[in-house]
Amino acid sequence: MPERLKTILTIAGSDSCAGAGIQADIKAASYFGIYATTAVTAVTAQNSGAVSKVMALPPDMLRSQIEAVVEDQCPDAVKIGMTGSLANCEVICEMAEGCLKDVPIVIDPVISATSGAMLSGDKEKLIDFYINHLLPLATVVTPNIPEAEMILGRPIHISNTSAQSEVAARILDKLGCQSVVLKGGHTDGKRVWDVFVEYTFDGDLSFANHYFQRLMCPNLHGTGCTYSTMMASAIAEGHSLAVAFRLASKLTHDFIERSCGYSFGDHNNGPLNIFDFKTENNN
Repeated sequence: MPERLKTILTIAGSDSCAGAGIQADIKAASYFGIYATTAVTAVTAQNSGAVSKVMALPPDMLRSQIEAVVEDQCPDAVKIGMTGSLANCEVICEMAEGCLKDVPIVIDPVISATSGAMLSGDKEKLIDFYINHLLPLATVVTPNIPEAEMILGRPIHISNTSAQSEVAARILDKLGCQSVVLKGGHTDGKRVWDVFVEYTFDGDLSFANHYFQRLMCPNLHGTGCTYSTMMASAIAEGHSLAVAFRLASKLTHDFIERSCGYSFGDHNNGPLNIFDFKTENNN
């Protein structure tokens, strides 16, 4: 019998610049050797500078995409990014509690682009639904610091790794999901820490962290999408959550490191260099 192909399902928006969203997810999963199926939540018009327009797909179309994928081959993991609208978020919850209920789910809680452009309609209603309905269904939630502030509803000041771990634990306690990765890219300092916390089988908390030297790199478009998809891909391959965390942190940092030496677009905010793009310097 032929070997079954490992797959993930990414539920996210389309990025016309191909640096983030569905396009970034496909590249990240492919790098990991995992096949990415997709359910598009919204279409965006954006480039390396800004998001200029967003059009959410109808919720019935989103539901049909998910059902079509699952009916053919149920994925080994799911990654959820931008939902496109509150109605689409409701559909995703329905699917997560239905045909995807036994599948590990990684959620990158995307509400706005790095530029600040809104990606998901009514922010207050969507945040409320995220916190009370969608995020508790996650196997892993992967917020950065601004997204963590959104979840906790207050500013966060990270002074050291212990403080970052405490915030991650607070998020886990509030959401009731299985685990949280609090990414440290928005903190200060020469070192960047990613912190992982999960509930153990006996109800205690287990922590892990990964650090790397901060790089002054302009090409970071799609970093959060790539990170969460790397975690979903590692989980799909059968790794534990803690190992998936370490792999995602290491690989994403590797991509950032080799993204420093090229230029993309007129706004100098290019995509991560996942596949080592050919440039004038490395042809």
